[in-house]
Amino acid sequence: MYFTWTTKVDPSGPLSMLSRLLTGDGFSKELDYLSKHWYIGLAGGLVLIIVIVSSC
Repeated sequence: MYFTWTTKVDPSGPLSMLSRLLTGDGFSKELDYLSKHWYIGLAGGLVLIIVIVSSC
């Protein structure tokens, strides 16, 4: 049997924060921050690569 009800999405919840980060002004702020602090992005990328390689 299928569910016949749905829940409403909280307009101030995590989905709205994620959509603000990925679109419009939030994404440009992230890019501006990474262009000024490029070493943080580089360190994060290296950590991500190390975690992926070590999990194999």
